[in-house]
Amino acid sequence: MRPASVAVTLAAVFLLATACSGTDASGRHAARPALSPAAEPAAELEAAVRAYSQANFAPDADTAYGMLSRRCAAVVSRDVLGRLLDAAAASYGHPALRTVTIDRIRGTSAQVSYTYDDPALSQTGQDWLRENGRWKADMCPRKSQP
Repeated sequence: MRPASVAVTLAAVFLLATACSGTDASGRHAARPALSPAAEPAAELEAAVRAYSQANFAPDADTAYGMLSRRCAAVVSRDVLGRLLDAAAASYGHPALRTVTIDRIRGTSAQVSYTYDDPALSQTGQDWLRENGRWKADMCPRKSQP
């Protein structure tokens, strides 16, 4: 499978992560610092990108499929996605996600770039949508207009 094909395939999958609080020196749960209203969507989006990456290379097709935007879920079936993720994991193993850069957040849409230790997998300007309060991958091909 060509790296570009794998990258496009991986862009069709998404997993949403939830943040966990840590523990303090006494073993009690430490309070999470409050996020500013402007920082919250960015933090949630970055967590989603990181979780999406993990689901892609696990591979965890059920979780990944649940992370697709409604539009993308209508384009690819869960079974096809599972086969594509299995092939990507066989080809690339478990690459490390190195950086996540939020290029733009505007309302319920965003673009994000991220790099892996294998540059062939790095993504730029990937589309994300916020649906029902959760960030979803929206990187599937768009139907061309006649």
